[in-house]
Amino acid sequence: MNKRATVAAAIGFLALAMPFCGRAETRLINMERGKFMNPSGGLDDSFGTRGGRVKMDVPFEGDNADSLHFDYNVSGEKQDAGHWFALQHFDMRPYQAVRFKVKGRNGGEMIAFGFKDDRWYEDRISLEKYLKEGITQDWQTVEIPLKDFDKVRQWDSMDNFSLSFFNSKNFLPRSEVYVKDVELIPSADPRTDKWYAKKDERQTFPVSFDAKDADTDQMLDAVERSAFGFFWNEANPKNGLIKDRCYAFGADQRRVASIGSVGFGLSSICVADKRGWIPHDAAYERVLTTLKFFSTEAGMYNGFYFHFYEMETGAPSGRSEVSSVDTGIFLYGVLTAKQYYKGTEVENVAQQVLERADWTWMLNGGKTLSMGWFPGNQFIPHRWQDYNEAVLLYFLGVGSPTHALPVSSWDLIDREPVKYGSYEFVAAAGENSLFEHQYPQCWLDLRDRKDKKKINYYQNSILATKANRDWCAENSSKYKTFAQGFWGLTACDGTRGYVINGAPFGHCDGTVAPTATLSSIVFTPDLAADQMRKYFGMKKQLWGKYGFVDAFNLDKEWASSVYIGVDIGPTLLMIENHRTGMIWDLVQKDPMIQEAYAKMGFEKNVQTANLAILQPLR
Repeated sequence: MNKRATVAAAIGFLALAMPFCGRAETRLINMERGKFMNPSGGLDDSFGTRGGRVKMDVPFEGDNADSLHFDYNVSGEKQDAGHWFALQHFDMRPYQAVRFKVKGRNGGEMIAFGFKDDRWYEDRISLEKYLKEGITQDWQTVEIPLKDFDKVRQWDSMDNFSLSFFNSKNFLPRSEVYVKDVELIPSADPRTDKWYAKKDERQTFPVSFDAKDADTDQMLDAVERSAFGFFWNEANPKNGLIKDRCYAFGADQRRVASIGSVGFGLSSICVADKRGWIPHDAAYERVLTTLKFFSTEAGMYNGFYFHFYEMETGAPSGRSEVSSVDTGIFLYGVLTAKQYYKGTEVENVAQQVLERADWTWMLNGGKTLSMGWFPGNQFIPHRWQDYNEAVLLYFLGVGSPTHALPVSSWDLIDREPVKYGSYEFVAAAGENSLFEHQYPQCWLDLRDRKDKKKINYYQNSILATKANRDWCAENSSKYKTFAQGFWGLTACDGTRGYVINGAPFGHCDGTVAPTATLSSIVFTPDLAADQMRKYFGMKKQLWGKYGFVDAFNLDKEWASSVYIGVDIGPTLLMIENHRTGMIWDLVQKDPMIQEAYAKMGFEKNVQTANLAILQPLR
């Protein structure tokens, strides 16, 4: 589900990073006049199933001023609809109840209040139990003990709360409801109230070495092998869909897959097959199942796929867009599998999927690729015209045997160099996040090539990575994380949700991501290995069932509790490229990529390459 701020100008959510102080109630929604800014950056959105719908606004005048006004329609059988509000990892353990006021336009309405944790365990409770007379035309106060939400399992890191409506013969299926003064009630003694503390035993990937004594390859093997578990275990084996993200320390209920996760997953399965982590037949069958699903069943348009899918049904999730860059990531996974399982049915199905992508359609009459398309023939107006992760698309498009892009589309990409200290390099557009440099080179071996502009992008990424490291060091007085010698700014999980950090020209809140440095191991192997050893020094805080969690922030004393597919994927592939060059070797053999190199003017230039020292497969 795409998150968007629908009432940012009218609603202020609680400051989610603030600590629990005393016994004061904490407003989940701040409706005081004149204080309509959103200090937490929290998002909100409506949802509905089977055609149910709801519209929310905020009256500013009259008896219902400063309340949430819901106009809902769930007249159809089994329809429901509602509105969620992000809580962004908020720790609710110090609280014992949620309290709010509610009234209806006509009386006879009903509403459900829900909480969902970061593992997507959710409980929505109807107010029938708490309002003996039901919702009336007068304001009534409702107080729900949090222990009644018994399906929620991780109160220390909450995703959202919601207000929703459902079809029932006992209540009005279409009406209007008002809600105000939503607040959390603190426990009398948070230290002794144990109901919220019930959690599963923390699951971690087993390692048998002490990081102080382990050699680099031992650590790399543990990181790479643990990461593969995400792509194998967090998948639906019936269709090959892989979760967008999952909980790091135990069972997870998320049911949304991302096409990017599938792309990284297909390449990762090839690595696992080669290394013997799983049986060859099991690997082959999973890959074939995945490709057949995307060849014949998955919703797509002109060979481009939706960003998110429902894990079980395979249907596009929510209002997901058809994403050009995420389709590109998926297609590189398809291409890897095609080459690895050459001479099999996988190769044939993979080629069909690759040839179906209509790159000229995604131009939408322009000269560079659109970022995507929404059903209803609505292209996203923004284009991939700057140097960033999406340059990977142009190699696929220019090399396509069926719907080739003109080389001029690549030539138009802005690649003007910038200076930072002693470094001069092409920075990634926007935040200059490290993932923008890493994604294309997960698959493209650019170490010994330069283009018509005489740019060696491998060397360029070395400079960008070192600039990222140096900027963090130079700002160590501002952030504890940097003062402890950590660095690595990229897009990742953050203390207030997903964040795009970058340096030296981007946003920074002190959050670093292991994927930022570990995925840079092909560019700066010594620096990456040093960071990896430091991460293992924080193993208790950072190590979960699939390796290091997505991110951490020492200033906030926070560590992520999730893995994200498009973060853990580059870590695995780049480590493999550093150790054996396997993914690079497979992709370079494909005629599409060879054609792209030739058309785009990439020349061999081994004299300027800083080739990584490849180790034998172990």
